[in-house]
Amino acid sequence: MITNKDRYIDVDFLPDNEIRPIGNIGDTRLVLLGKEQGTNTAVVSRSYSVEFDPNEKFFAVPLYELISHSQEPIELTEDA
Repeated sequence: MITNKDRYIDVDFLPDNEIRPIGNIGDTRLVLLGKEQGTNTAVVSRSYSVEFDPNEKFFAVPLYELISHSQEPIELTEDA
């Protein structure tokens, strides 16, 4: 579940069964939630569950915002 989905009216969010890990930020998993319309910018979230659960509560943020505000290293293991 994406808790702030209503904030992003210009994002095509993935169905729950297509939300997937795309890397790590620090010691947490980074998951792809969708793409912005027009720019195709990745919208992501951190996943705090031990085993990946697409039904976890996620807080969406554009990847560029996460990169610009994070002090932790970000490693992408899949194209975002």
